[in-house]
Amino acid sequence: MNIASNARMTAVFGVAVLAIIMALAVAAFSAQQEDTNDAAQQLAAAQMRAAQAQSVARMLRILKLEAKTAPGLVAADSASLAEARLEGDMKALVEAQGGELRSAELQDVKASGHLEAIRVRYDLSVPAARLAAFIYAVESHTPFLIVDHVEMSGPMSWQSPAPPPDKASRIDLQWTLLSYRWRPA
Repeated sequence: MNIASNARMTAVFGVAVLAIIMALAVAAFSAQQEDTNDAAQQLAAAQMRAAQAQSVARMLRILKLEAKTAPGLVAADSASLAEARLEGDMKALVEAQGGELRSAELQDVKASGHLEAIRVRYDLSVPAARLAAFIYAVESHTPFLIVDHVEMSGPMSWQSPAPPPDKASRIDLQWTLLSYRWRPA
């Protein structure tokens, strides 16, 4: 072998090694490009899920606001404020019928999820002639008032032949009403 063939062999060997190195580099860059494409797809999917999560969170806030302001629920920030509001409402209903609210007492508050059941016991009297109108006013009241327990008493006919004109027959009511309040998480 001569020097020229050694030089050619060395050149061919060098070109072969260079081709192998180039092939390895292309393969590495190709794998890196696939990893980059996978990462880009994962990023796009994550961005889409984040956008959906924001949309769901926005819808949840709207639904919570709608639930909090539902017409059948007591709008109050706490159970004691709800009881005070219900007491004021009951006083107005009783007095509108010429009656008297003697007392209101918060019995208990039971939470179930985001709702609180507020139970209030009232002691009141209303004119017997206005009882039906009073019960209708309670029944159609907003927020809803649900009758949980009732005790009624009225004058006995044998106690007096006829009440004085300024003292119409009165019905005494002791009842427990239930109402609901939205309780934030």
